[in-house]
Amino acid sequence: MATIAAEAQASISAPKTGSRLIGPTGRVVIASVLTVVGTVFLIGAVTMSAVQRVDGMAAASQLRLLQSSIQEDLEKVPYDQESVAIWDDAIQHARTEKNVDWLENNIGSWLAEYFKHDDIAVLNESGAVIYSHSKDDDPVRDAFANSDDLKRLVADLRKQISEGALDKYEAGETRLPSSADRIIWRTRPAVVSVVPIVSDTKEIKQERGSEFILVSTRFIDGNFISHEATRHELKDARFSRGGDVAADEQSLAIPNAAGSVIGYLVWTPVRPGGEFLSSMLPALAGGLLAFAGLIAALVYNLLTSYRRLQQSEHAARYASRHDVLTGLPNRGYFEERLTEALNQSGVSVGLFFLDLDRFKQVNDTLGHPAGDLLIQTFARRLAKHLAPEEFLARLGGDEFAIILPRGSNQGRLDALSQAILTAAGTPFWLSTTQAMVGASIGIALSKPDDQPSDLTRKADIALYQAKNAGRHRWAVFDEDTNAELASRRQLEVDLRAAIKSGQGLSVFFQPIYDAATQTITGAEALARWDNPRVGKVSPVVFIDIAEDCGLIEPLGKWILREACSVAVATGIRSISVNAAAAQFVNPNFAETVFAVLEETGLPPERLELELTERTLLDASQTAKESMHELRRRGVKISLDDFGTGYSSLSYLMQHKVDRLKIDRSFITLIEAGGPAASVVLAIITMAHAMEIKVTAEGVETTAQMELLRLLSCDSLQGFYLSRPLPASQLTSLLGMKTAAVA
Repeated sequence: MATIAAEAQASISAPKTGSRLIGPTGRVVIASVLTVVGTVFLIGAVTMSAVQRVDGMAAASQLRLLQSSIQEDLEKVPYDQESVAIWDDAIQHARTEKNVDWLENNIGSWLAEYFKHDDIAVLNESGAVIYSHSKDDDPVRDAFANSDDLKRLVADLRKQISEGALDKYEAGETRLPSSADRIIWRTRPAVVSVVPIVSDTKEIKQERGSEFILVSTRFIDGNFISHEATRHELKDARFSRGGDVAADEQSLAIPNAAGSVIGYLVWTPVRPGGEFLSSMLPALAGGLLAFAGLIAALVYNLLTSYRRLQQSEHAARYASRHDVLTGLPNRGYFEERLTEALNQSGVSVGLFFLDLDRFKQVNDTLGHPAGDLLIQTFARRLAKHLAPEEFLARLGGDEFAIILPRGSNQGRLDALSQAILTAAGTPFWLSTTQAMVGASIGIALSKPDDQPSDLTRKADIALYQAKNAGRHRWAVFDEDTNAELASRRQLEVDLRAAIKSGQGLSVFFQPIYDAATQTITGAEALARWDNPRVGKVSPVVFIDIAEDCGLIEPLGKWILREACSVAVATGIRSISVNAAAAQFVNPNFAETVFAVLEETGLPPERLELELTERTLLDASQTAKESMHELRRRGVKISLDDFGTGYSSLSYLMQHKVDRLKIDRSFITLIEAGGPAASVVLAIITMAHAMEIKVTAEGVETTAQMELLRLLSCDSLQGFYLSRPLPASQLTSLLGMKTAAVA
């Protein structure tokens, strides 16, 4: 016992050295300290990893957004140019009048102020600069005239046009052709785009390759950098030609179309994680007592920063996929959704393409702000009529698309189409002005193997069919329609070749008789086409094709020359030739007519040009001037198919035509009594009061002829008297009539 007590005392009084000093509590403390230290290091490592990840995501997000913006800027400039390049007035003032003040006010200032373009120019068909504008008032004409890069872009555009790009645009298959690239312009990097100036009404015809060119440039440095810095919150943004980038900076190479880098956009990337960590370090140095709270705050703030970054990226993604004006999905988002819908096996996808009728007139007369308000209002109206799964997008301008991802039955297609027409046809209040437009709709339903391009092509064809049928209606694509359009396109090719060679085309002549003496006083020239591939083609068909594809002027000139030559050869008193509206709107039409008269030797007094009431009603100032000049120099003007249009007395008094031709629909009914004879008598009486001669068309019976003579009609035309004849038979008929009179 004593021994045990001594050992215990010794252990108590002995010095505390070595491992015996580290007891259970010490080990817990050490373990706790090591745990805290390890936790601190672990938290530090996790924190640094999270900071680097957040900073990396932020930098990657900024880079993606900038890449999208740079590409969008290249693609946007040609779209901006369309607002003034597709315009009859632009052609007239650039080509005919060379009105620099008009070009400055309506093209240069507009593109500079509204779309922030820097340098603008208009080139003629040979590439010479006829107008230039610089946003900073620098003289830029020499730059436009001497730039090899600009000449390359113009040559590329001309090549596109020669390969049929404008034909596809006028057929509604593509947008207006353009050529754009990033180049060094006036020692600065810039986006340069060239587009042709074309007719919005298709009434002004231009020979392919003769179109004037609109050039726009937008500098990538300067204001563009400031805009991108504000838009994407870029710090210390600048442009570098040589790519000099500091260690803490980030850069984006800006290439041209050939892939060569013309410079770099340089900026200091955002580092939300690093900035937050830096702000928290003083607090962390305060001690481990606030460790748990600091860790919680750090995690919370990191999560908050991450959520904000996600929200920012979501907002940026939303902005890149949606239209700024309406908030609707844009063309890119539309293409994504259409691809997704078509990838769902076993499901037929419905696609609507629609655009507004007469929207250009609203923009031209009320201004672009009114046009923007109309687009916004129409978009809201459309959205109200769609089911949740139906997808509405704005493709640009006044063009919209609707995807029905699960197809639809005919009842839904008809109901939605009618709702769209009603939405477009309801008056739009634009500030204090009311505007009336309409809509044309093309509908296509997918087949199992259809790709997005197939379905959009079908919807485009259906939209063209709806427009061609009179607008403000809808049309559904079918293969018969496709075949019909293909046949029509082939007929266009054949007609173009026929006009060039003269083979297959001919002119027949239907005599016009004096009602009192029954002698031939003239003849109407009627075009005929015997197509070697399909046989005889109705004039209704090929004249319509000629008007649609811009061939009516060369065809009309060919018919006029043939008719005048026959009139000289036969000695007939008067020859009538139909003239289309597209011919009258050409400022050179009157001179073309007189050139043909001089070439053939026919006096102007023996030529009578026939036009429709619609042409008279829609006559532009150019058309009015052409009619006035033709009548002043002896050519007579006749109003064809009178009574089927507006029949406005004020227009007759204003334009002073020489003859009215009463439509055959009235002549057919006059034998039956009733109001038809009274209407014909009223027309004749009214015309004679205005010293206008009257011809009745479509006379097919003796009774009709006798009644028209009693009603004092001046002349008659119709199958009863004579069918249309080739020139040789007309010559024989004129010889017999002359002999009979003698």
